[in-house]
Amino acid sequence: MNYLIHVMNRTAKIDYRGWPPLMMERDYVFPDEGFPLGVRIIGDQGPYCHHVHDNYSELVLVGAGTAIHEIDHLRYRIKAGDLFLIQGDRVHSYDDIDGLVLYNVLFDPSKLKLPWYDLVDSAAYQVLFRIDPASNAADRFENRFHLSAQDFRLIEERIKRLDELLWRRDDGHRFAAVGAFVELIHCIVEAYNRAFVDNVPHRLGVLAGRLGKHGGEVRSVGEMCRIAGMSQPTLFRQFKRAFGDSPLNYLLRQRVERAAELLVGHPEWSVAEIGVRSGFSDGAYFSRQFHRLKGCSPLQYRRRYGS
Repeated sequence: MNYLIHVMNRTAKIDYRGWPPLMMERDYVFPDEGFPLGVRIIGDQGPYCHHVHDNYSELVLVGAGTAIHEIDHLRYRIKAGDLFLIQGDRVHSYDDIDGLVLYNVLFDPSKLKLPWYDLVDSAAYQVLFRIDPASNAADRFENRFHLSAQDFRLIEERIKRLDELLWRRDDGHRFAAVGAFVELIHCIVEAYNRAFVDNVPHRLGVLAGRLGKHGGEVRSVGEMCRIAGMSQPTLFRQFKRAFGDSPLNYLLRQRVERAAELLVGHPEWSVAEIGVRSGFSDGAYFSRQFHRLKGCSPLQYRRRYGS
């Protein structure tokens, strides 16, 4: 298969502790100018200095070998089959490398604007694309996601196919590349479900997905604890570590986001009805919280963003 292999310079190791990290510019990682998708297959990887991405994310599959990956001053060993996401603002580097091969899929979610639909309500999405990338807990790597041999081959093929499409440059190649990227994400989510591990991140992912999809039906902290399988103190502590907020505030924000979607998508429904459908039993409380989080009243939001 005709895919691009970038061989990094083995002399590139620089210690950036105490110095601004190297900025990985968009022009370097996105081969198709103006299109926010790229693949970098890095073979014979040498030590790589502390760097940060220019406002894009990086999905990393370790293809071979081992290394120490450092991210935000946390260090852990990676090996073939590990898969993880690095958000654009996270400083990271690789050293103590032995035969390392990396498959990097670069993308800018804000530019792609994909219709994620119900995928965001799955535990797999919450864990892989929200909880794990944002975590700075020292134990975050103890139960990290690792692919089986069969899933590794499947996802490796999908990444190579995406790379091939990005460099093809014929009519419709961007459309095909977006489709290949969506298929890759779906394969990763399915692989996560097959490798199911009942740990704290997964339980939080189940709860976060439930709050997003059925937030209007979750009525109490006790119900949240039952969904997550945790005591109240453990839930509040772990949720805060994963999402930077309490589960109650998270639920409130999910309800307001749901209301905002309904205000625009269902102009035939009254504001009061949308408040109830979003989980608010008190209309005045709904209006206050909506204004606090969105900066305007529900009616003003509808007028501003509705068709």
